[in-house]
Amino acid sequence: MSVGWLAMMTALKLGSVSIVTTIVYSYPLFTLLLTKLLLKEEGFGSREIIGSISIVLGTTLF
Repeated sequence: MSVGWLAMMTALKLGSVSIVTTIVYSYPLFTLLLTKLLLKEEGFGSREIIGSISIVLGTTLF
């Protein structure tokens, strides 16, 4: 089993499902932030930003 899966199951046991899943599925935003911090020469455009935001909004709304 992976550490991420175990952490998610523990969070689901301790917290509300709606909050935990919103945080878990907001990983595209964290990926964008880490890409910008760690890979400074790597750029991303509006397509990546809009896609990440729409994923998080879709998860939050549904």
